[in-house]
Amino acid sequence: MDFMPLGMVEEKREKYVIADKIFYKIKVFCEDDLKPGDVLYFKSAFKKNSISSQINKNILFEGEDCQKLFCFYPRAFIYETIHSQETLTKETMEKLLYNIDPVQGLDFDLGYGLASYYFFRFLNKKSKRISLILFFIYSLFFVFPIKHYLILIDMILDHFSLNKEKKASIKIIVLCCINFSLFQNYSFLLPLLFEMYSLFSFLVLLCPFLEGVYLFLIRIFSRLLSFDLSIRGTVSLVGIVLLISIFRRFHIQKGAGQYVILLLVTLLPIHDPFFHVSFIDVGQGDSIMIKKPFRHSCTLIDTGSPFNYYKLKTFLFQQGIYQIDHLIITHNDSDHNGNVEALKEDFKVKDIVTEGRDIEYYGLFLDHLDLLEFDNDNDSSLVYLMKVKSLSFLFTGDISKKAERDLILRHGPLDVDILKVSHHGSKTGSSDLFISQILPAVSVISTSGLYGHPNKEVLDVLNSYKSRFFLTSESGTVSVYITRFLSFIKTAKYEFVIIRE
Repeated sequence: MDFMPLGMVEEKREKYVIADKIFYKIKVFCEDDLKPGDVLYFKSAFKKNSISSQINKNILFEGEDCQKLFCFYPRAFIYETIHSQETLTKETMEKLLYNIDPVQGLDFDLGYGLASYYFFRFLNKKSKRISLILFFIYSLFFVFPIKHYLILIDMILDHFSLNKEKKASIKIIVLCCINFSLFQNYSFLLPLLFEMYSLFSFLVLLCPFLEGVYLFLIRIFSRLLSFDLSIRGTVSLVGIVLLISIFRRFHIQKGAGQYVILLLVTLLPIHDPFFHVSFIDVGQGDSIMIKKPFRHSCTLIDTGSPFNYYKLKTFLFQQGIYQIDHLIITHNDSDHNGNVEALKEDFKVKDIVTEGRDIEYYGLFLDHLDLLEFDNDNDSSLVYLMKVKSLSFLFTGDISKKAERDLILRHGPLDVDILKVSHHGSKTGSSDLFISQILPAVSVISTSGLYGHPNKEVLDVLNSYKSRFFLTSESGTVSVYITRFLSFIKTAKYEFVIIRE
């Protein structure tokens, strides 16, 4: 949540400025001629920045509803002075004092803030009062580097008699409350590993001719840290509580049993034991994940729009997905095919399906239901029918009533338990004739609520045939879990429905 009403312009870019709100940064689109040092008042909360690449920069929100209050001239003077220097000196000082990446192709800049970080840590040991005063002054003149959270929290915790373990635990909890995205920031996590490097940063500031050596060291560290060993998946809160309960109940303190239980609880959410189909909340667009038990791969139907790729990527990462076996693109609208290239960069995409054909996914079959050739993309959507145990799913893309009629004439009537409602619930589809021929028990409408979606007529038709419907705009991601004994629906808003077979 964007909760701070004031901020100071830190950096000016071509079409926007970056404002510093101490605990995070925001992107401000404003017609006023803003410059570094200007203090801004924000009339309303900004929306969350959905660009995932900006998370590592700590730029969490974006908007334009602001008003300039005054200019803090010392910060503006320092900024202008730095930018009046020769290129080499300017870039060196920017790396050390501001969160700016002047060198392309580097994962992050190890120089930024390290000199000040170790200076304040040293000063804190000598005099906490002087350190705190200078700390505040430094944040006014420059910016508040996120590394300094560590020092600030240490200053507070030093007033309590706590051992190192308790201090570390409290520090992690506080940082999670401030901003969980801090843990995705290399510049925040790694300062303690580069003691010698920070001393060299002082030399670079004083001797700009060492810039070449400085950049060489940055490249070495960047390459070493470019090896991504992260494990995708989520850790279950219920599993952790269960783990603690088991330890307490059976008095498990040490030994192999504790590590075995810990490993099982940690890996269970990653190696999901359920077959499930998730209608992912990607705003105004479609994206459906089909995942078999214990698999790191899936079949994906559509990708949503580029504006909502962060939502799609985050969900797939949480599901432990590394590979997409089949990426089915129903038709060429950007809200269905807008993230193909992005997915290819973040996942191994084995097969992209753009023309109608049957799909086999580890013993599971998606039957392509062929239709007439239409003169528009929506009616030319690929339509698939999938049966899993006793449940059947129908994925309809954006077909209209005309294509629905052809579908029934060619393949109907169909036995459908769960329907992906076509065209985000638009009145162009989901006719009374079509719904009466397939009689879905559950219908899912993927929409953000734009363009009048879903249409009231569509909802009335679904209600008239007792089809329970879910809107991703209200329920978030809608997931259908299927087991041998029980099938149920769980939404991101904690709705839970058992499917009667």
